[in-house]
Amino acid sequence: MAIVIEKGVKGKVCSTCDIWKPLTEFPEDPTHGPLQGHRHCRCKECHRIKARERRQAKNSKTK
Repeated sequence: MAIVIEKGVKGKVCSTCDIWKPLTEFPEDPTHGPLQGHRHCRCKECHRIKARERRQAKNSKTK
């Protein structure tokens, strides 16, 4: 998602929750270009949820 300025604050829409958030709410990711502010496409909250789901799925496979 591209950077959007709302109320003078740079931000973008999270690809998972579809909510606009300031860039500080997205983890830094140098693989994403300047149009995305070098930030990940998911916000930190959604990123944590996805990581937790992956860990739980991995742990359930090993048991």
